[in-house]
Amino acid sequence: MNAFVGTLAAAALTSFAAQAQTEPEALDAGTIILLHATVIGVREDPTVTGASATRVTRERLQALPGGDNQTIAEIIEMQPGTVADSFGSNVHVRGADGAILYVLDGIPILPSALGTKGQLLDTLPTRLVQNLEVLTGGFPVEYGNALGGVVNVTTRRATENPTGELALTYGSYNLMNLAANFSQAVGRFSFIASGNLLSTSRGLDTPDAVAVLHDYRGSGNGFLKADYQLASTDKLSLVVSYLRDHYQIPIDPTMLPLSDAPPGAGRGNDMYGDGPPPFVPYDANPTNEEHTLFSSLTYLHTGQVTTQLSIFEHNVYEGYDCDPSGTLGATADPRSVCSSFTRNAFHTGGLGSASWHMLGGSWKAGMQLDDQHSTLRYSVFSREDSSAAGGADPLSTQSGGDNINTLSAGIYVEDRIELGRLTLMPGLRYDLQRTTFAHSNEPPVFLSGPSARLGASYAVSESVLFHAFAGYLWETPVNYDAPVIGQILVPGLAGRTLPVDIKPASSISAELGLAVHPIPSLTIGLDGWGRWTHNMLDHQNIGASDLWASFNWDQGRAWGGDLYATGQLAKYDGCFVLDAFGNVSVQRAQQLDITTQQFLFSADDLAGSRQWTLMDHVQNWTANAGLLLHDWNKHNNASVRLNYGSGFHTGIANNETVPEHTTVDLTASHIFDAPGRPEVAFDVFNLFNDLYAYRIGTGFFGNSQFGALRRFDIRLIVHLG
Repeated sequence: MNAFVGTLAAAALTSFAAQAQTEPEALDAGTIILLHATVIGVREDPTVTGASATRVTRERLQALPGGDNQTIAEIIEMQPGTVADSFGSNVHVRGADGAILYVLDGIPILPSALGTKGQLLDTLPTRLVQNLEVLTGGFPVEYGNALGGVVNVTTRRATENPTGELALTYGSYNLMNLAANFSQAVGRFSFIASGNLLSTSRGLDTPDAVAVLHDYRGSGNGFLKADYQLASTDKLSLVVSYLRDHYQIPIDPTMLPLSDAPPGAGRGNDMYGDGPPPFVPYDANPTNEEHTLFSSLTYLHTGQVTTQLSIFEHNVYEGYDCDPSGTLGATADPRSVCSSFTRNAFHTGGLGSASWHMLGGSWKAGMQLDDQHSTLRYSVFSREDSSAAGGADPLSTQSGGDNINTLSAGIYVEDRIELGRLTLMPGLRYDLQRTTFAHSNEPPVFLSGPSARLGASYAVSESVLFHAFAGYLWETPVNYDAPVIGQILVPGLAGRTLPVDIKPASSISAELGLAVHPIPSLTIGLDGWGRWTHNMLDHQNIGASDLWASFNWDQGRAWGGDLYATGQLAKYDGCFVLDAFGNVSVQRAQQLDITTQQFLFSADDLAGSRQWTLMDHVQNWTANAGLLLHDWNKHNNASVRLNYGSGFHTGIANNETVPEHTTVDLTASHIFDAPGRPEVAFDVFNLFNDLYAYRIGTGFFGNSQFGALRRFDIRLIVHLG
């Protein structure tokens, strides 16, 4: 059945026009000069001409399964061109391996050395999102060198009347989620604050879908945004967000200890040829602790020249404890090793921008500065095989680390030129980066390079729009820890000076798209895109942890296309409204020849890289579809969402794919006419209990990763004010 889902979803998109029943309103050409319609909301801001952009409104976000309990990553994953990865927080856009830039109210949350962890998608409560814009291609140069996508988040605003929500969720896997938020505006001052506590016995995607062992997660976060109106044209905004996250590393209870096997037994490769994962004794207690603090202060002036000045700080800490006494205990495999580490990244920076009209165009210029201090400390433990009790051999323990400082700066200018039906948006940018190492003999690394882009849209008529983009994009590495991490991956390298030979990546990227509005409330579109990259950046995961290090492939290439539709299928005055969305994406991404940080790899890995191979995070086919039904006063809501994936690539040469999957989620909610307008919602996730793996043999923590089986939750929300 799964084999036909992608085809059926594509066919369903083409039928939307015939099914839609709407009022014959005139279409505003200004709203479609936009490049791309969203799959779950209509984009109305025409500032990114030539890009592929989608916009999700708060109203649509709340109507989907999970409501405000969805993560920002889960919302992104429904957009065309995106693919969900494991842990519910990793997203890949158009074949790129991460490299997503998150922007909060105009402030870029720059990627930290910790990669996907500690990002905006983890720290910002979804209930505080007013609009979320996802750019999957053709980004304006103001967003820097993010090659994997841009997520632009606008937070909610306070009103004169105090408002808020108190929400309690209980669900499968002992899920408990208590959340509250409150906002109010008093004179020139306004604020919105939020807090959240969560616990569950299934915190991370597990190495076995059915047997969940050692997977507790407890987290809490707080968020505050305060605005002060200095004058009618001047405003100060303060944002503070904090997250603490503690989780256990899942253990696979289906793996059996070699101590129970006949003498001389070993572990073989899996069905795809991937090497066996490390065996972790069932009583071990590997854990991970994360803390993330983000704060920013922004001055905004509006007028003939609109000006923004911001300073910000983004601090991320991760502490991974492999529990050497348990992980290397009596039942552990001989010659087992495990690593513990702490990693800190302290970002401090600022940005300034100005927008004005001149020479028939809408100009914007700006600069950004970021200083990142990254500290890594590690210990590698080897099992004491001579002892029946196992444990770490104190004579073999190796430790090390480094302090790394990276200073980044960028300056840009862009213009928007409207020539009747044709709109152009050119842009130029130049970036510099300097990295120094405190505890190694490596000389400073200095990188610099330009980026240029030209976006265009042409309105053939009020209902047909073409858009195009071409650009040369320059990308700097996020992580310079490879010499330190290499000594964890290969203990024999401990104490040696390893080279930092990583390089910036440069890409030539292009896309062409068509959006058609046969009726005002319906959009059907098609995009095609391609990218060629020199010195393509990638990362290598280190052992049984989520520690990773950047490196370069000599070349990378990717191409694909997206077919999407969104519309209103039915609208009966005074009764109900039925909306729908759908998209089908195809993608291909390949890599050639590992050329830097080669000490992270075996000789066989390096030899195998000298031919074009598929990237392991690529999924050939992805489809999303949904129906959203609500009554006229929005007191009753029901929605269904479908996701299909053909499976990531795996195997020695990434020439195999994990099994395809299809998941269906449902929700139904009702708001009662009572004090506090209490709302009750019931969600079902993975309705048909589809057993699926994101990754087999290539996941974080050295193991496979399976999505959750069917689960339920019930939400109670009380509205304050």
